[in-house]
Amino acid sequence: LTLHQVVTMASIVQKETANNSESYTIASVFYNRITNLREHPFMGSDATVYYAIGDYFGEKEELTQEDIAFDSPYNTRSSIGLPPGPICNPGIYSIYAALDPDDTDYYYFIYSPQDACHLFSETLREHEALAEKLGY
Repeated sequence: LTLHQVVTMASIVQKETANNSESYTIASVFYNRITNLREHPFMGSDATVYYAIGDYFGEKEELTQEDIAFDSPYNTRSSIGLPPGPICNPGIYSIYAALDPDDTDYYYFIYSPQDACHLFSETLREHEALAEKLGY
């Protein structure tokens, strides 16, 4: 990856991460998605959608279907690969994670408020079960 691409990935990891310890695993999910485009054609980062619609400070609590469909190269729910540039200034943990992500088979993550961290899964079925368990 170029320096620009690393900083772009790190910025997404930064916005998606609940705590520094999960940065490397979050990065692995996004790398797994962009290297397996046949099964996962989009990075699918909600943080990039918020950026694309102009919600830079997290004022909006939930994304709507209209937000998810918003036409922007920064919307990784509808544009393939990395966005054209960073969505924030990443911290050092996110930069390190973008340079050396964990080696996982994870493709999904979901935030668990009671655990104050993300839970990871390999399959959509596992992810949907976690979402149901968490009440999403």
